[in-house]
Parts: sequence; C-alpha cells; structure tokens
Amino acid sequence: MSHQPPIPDAATSPYPLHPAPIASGPNPTSTSEAGEGHATGSEKGLSAGALGVGAAVAFGSVAVVGGWLWTLRRTRRAAASSVSDAKAKRGGPAQRRTARGEPYEVSYFARKHRISAAEARAIIKQAGPDRKAANRLASERAK
Repeated sequence: MSHQPPIPDAATSPYPLHPAPIASGPNPTSTSEAGEGHATGSEKGLSAGALGVGAAVAFGSVAVVGGWLWTLRRTRRAAASSVSDAKAKRGGPAQRRTARGEPYEVSYFARKHRISAAEARAIIKQAGPDRKAANRLASERAK
C-alpha cells in the first residue's frame, strides 16, 4: 500500500520543498574596486533607501512628540491663566482675585459689604478681578 497515485505536472509546485543551503562566506563577485575588506551597503544588509526611510521615520517621530509636548505645555499655561480664581490654587495671587462668574464669590462679597447680589456683581464687574479694588469700590459706595 505504499503506492502513490501519479500527480499531474500542472499540480506540482515549481519551487522545491527543501531549497539548497546558502553557501556562507564572502561572495567573490561583489568585491568593490577600491579593494577587498570594504563591504558595500548590500553586503551589510542596509540599502540607501532603507537608511533614508529610517531617518525620515526618526525625524518625523521626534517632530510629532515635540509638537505634542509643546501643545500640552501651551494648553496648561492657557488653562492656568484663563481661570481667574481656580479652586485648587490657594493663597498668594489667588487671594487677590475675585471670580465674578462664581456664585459663592458674589454671595460672599455681598454678605461682607451688606449689599445685594446685583450690586456686588456690578462692583466686581467695574473693578475687574482685583479684590482690593472691589473692596474699595464697595466701601466708597456704602458711604
């Protein structure tokens, strides 16, 4: 029962099942004219096109990461400077600013100077984010 049926030529592969082993060692036909011992780019396995693509990918990735970091830094700065009274920031410059858009700030300012919330909003709008100027205007208006 070791008989194998015949296989037509159209059904056989043109490629061998086990290719011949590749001979190792220097290739005598690829020596350069400058002398032996100098390997060309194809012998090293790197072509000029591959090096160019690798350099382009490296420079491109550096540019993308740099642009992302620059954008992140600018958005953090813009977010920090656009909020007049950030709740997370305490003391120093945050104490000298009044946030007109925050209801608790307006109600505190109105209770402190014994005025209505509408008057407090008007005073804060006139004085801007400066707390000292707003307090000064409220005390002048009370007189």
